[in-house]
Amino acid sequence: MRAKCENSVWIDRLKEIRSQYPSKTDKNSGEYLKPWEILSELRKQLPNKSIVTTEVGQCQMWAALHFKVFRPRTFISSGGLGTMGFGFPAAIGAKVAKPDCPVVDIAGDGSFIMTEQDLATSVCEEIPVTVVILNNQVLGMVAQWQRMFYNRRYSWSKLGGVPTS
Repeated sequence: MRAKCENSVWIDRLKEIRSQYPSKTDKNSGEYLKPWEILSELRKQLPNKSIVTTEVGQCQMWAALHFKVFRPRTFISSGGLGTMGFGFPAAIGAKVAKPDCPVVDIAGDGSFIMTEQDLATSVCEEIPVTVVILNNQVLGMVAQWQRMFYNRRYSWSKLGGVPTS
């Protein structure tokens, strides 16, 4: 039997907070998959030893909330201190460091635009990583803040001309 964790008071507090504030992720009611549905399915498909990196912004928040991590050093994120485009180069580096592990970058379409040229590095150097792009045609976190705090006055956050299929 496993000994009680030293941080059990903190763990108990987390459980209490989670019960008071359940996740507000609704079931899919539209024609598009919701980010949390994609991340939940991704978790089911990937082996526990897989390494997941994230870009920054909404995709980073969704991954932190909805992608269950089973092992240390298998979830690589800037922790809110990175710039757009962090995740894909991080995925390439993780794959070089751990060639036997599947590596997946969870990206928003805006972040991926920042480093899509690194696809050439991945292909030319034969570094196989997977990128899951959550395409909402905006710089997600920027647009979210413009919705919430600037009365939907969008400034340079809509990606408009990005191909959707």
